[in-house]
Amino acid sequence: MTERQAEHRAGQLIGGRVRLEERLGEGAAGDVWRATHLERTADVAVKLLAPRFRHTAAESGHVASFLREASLARRVDSPHVVRVMDCAFSPEVGPYIVMELLVGPDLFEHIARTGTLELAEAAVIVMQLCDALEALHAADVFHRDVKPENVVLTRRRGGTCAKLIDFGIARDARAPVELEEGIFGTPAYLSPERIHGSSSGREAADLWALAVLAYQCIVGKVPFDDRTLGTVSMAIHRASFRPPSVFLADSTPDLDGWFRRAFAPEPSERFQTAMEMRDALVDAWSPFPVEAPSGVRESAQSRDGEDARASGVCGRADDQIAASSS
Repeated sequence: MTERQAEHRAGQLIGGRVRLEERLGEGAAGDVWRATHLERTADVAVKLLAPRFRHTAAESGHVASFLREASLARRVDSPHVVRVMDCAFSPEVGPYIVMELLVGPDLFEHIARTGTLELAEAAVIVMQLCDALEALHAADVFHRDVKPENVVLTRRRGGTCAKLIDFGIARDARAPVELEEGIFGTPAYLSPERIHGSSSGREAADLWALAVLAYQCIVGKVPFDDRTLGTVSMAIHRASFRPPSVFLADSTPDLDGWFRRAFAPEPSERFQTAMEMRDALVDAWSPFPVEAPSGVRESAQSRDGEDARASGVCGRADDQIAASSS
């Protein structure tokens, strides 16, 4: 039995109002559980900080980072961002975060299962994520880890509702810029500025990552060689990506142009806001039946035959460390 399994168990009551039911995921920083909120009489997701981060000399730093993650996510109000309901401290488990429980696959799994997405389906998902980033940036929050693994596809009336999750390495624009050791994130989705360690253009970094995600949706792979940070950087410097028309018979020059602008080497030549990116997407993908998302908030509830998702803030263990520069 691991240290986490010994400390966190099904049936455990936290803070007198949340009962753990089932462990959904385990990341480098903590676990996510399906739980019952006794006051709300509803299923929720609960993130718990790993015991080793609470019982070390650097405990205060880990706890502060954990609480900051919850605070930033809670600041954002969007139907396309995971909803944080509460963040508190319990003597039994230390700090914990209560979130909506999301039901459905993550986008990475969906792409792996289908190979590629139809252009109309991909357009709706990307439009919804533009809405999510618009809400984040309006709240002075930068996600810094937009990628398919951090998007959960839930159901709602009328179709799919994409939800952006995992604020583990998000940053607050209202706080002083922090000096970081290393480059955090996933190499394939890093903008040129982040690869070179610049703290400027943080909105642009999120938009770049979303464009990489959009390309991956319709082509089935990322646009730049992602073996290492060095190969990504070299490919970006050479602007060496193949436009969608190379792979898709139903692509258009406007669609290729959308990606060329999104991946322009100079930040000033790219989309400057999420809404600008979204509006250009509607124009570029207009030959396809794109239906704008209605924006109706709907909390996902468990359904027969579907897996509850771990609202994702734990992420995958190997993505929560500084990217290798080799």
